[in-house]
Amino acid sequence: MEKSRDYHDYVFKNGKFIGNFDEMYQYSENIPWNQDQQEAWPDVLITKTLLPIFVTGVDEIHDLGCGLGYYLNLMNSGPGLKPKCLFGYDISQSCTDRAKLLFPDVSFSNINLKETFKFQGNNNCRKLILLRGTIWYVVDTLEIVLNNIYDAMNKDDVLLISQNFPPFNSSYYGKSKLSGFLDLENCVGSRFNKIMTNSFVNFLKSTNDNWFIGFFSK
Repeated sequence: MEKSRDYHDYVFKNGKFIGNFDEMYQYSENIPWNQDQQEAWPDVLITKTLLPIFVTGVDEIHDLGCGLGYYLNLMNSGPGLKPKCLFGYDISQSCTDRAKLLFPDVSFSNINLKETFKFQGNNNCRKLILLRGTIWYVVDTLEIVLNNIYDAMNKDDVLLISQNFPPFNSSYYGKSKLSGFLDLENCVGSRFNKIMTNSFVNFLKSTNDNWFIGFFSK
């Protein structure tokens, strides 16, 4: 049976979560989610503006659910951030194999956020931890994932969550748990200290372009 070339078929299909990311990166005709074309996306521009305000003295950046590494590369190129080391983590081996070719200066490895993990690098330095666009894939076990991230962090580390939402008047996977920005803020805030949160709705588009952006500490 011929494999689908549409990456969407490996993520969500007929309202159900598939999550076959390894085959997605093997067979997708295009780069999933246009990861290589995000420079002018609103959440990226806003986040890069906020980073030097709320995050200083970072020695390492760690991207959880890094995909092919493009977002990590964009955050590293923002003003005020000059980390010594970059680390990307993804559940898919096919993904990280490709990412290593694209960004050889980044250390990529595989983890499952639903399981206990440890960050690579220097455990004694301050880290910026990225979690962007990943929550819908772990929404059923979100508390477990947040606990795992919390346990892996040090006190001085900063967690940046950037998550897009579908149109709120639509029926989408995970809506029973996260029906809006406040649900996500409260869920993360019950485990972490809030530094800053922001959100915006794009009324010009009917796609998943409504964004929550938040900085949190342990």
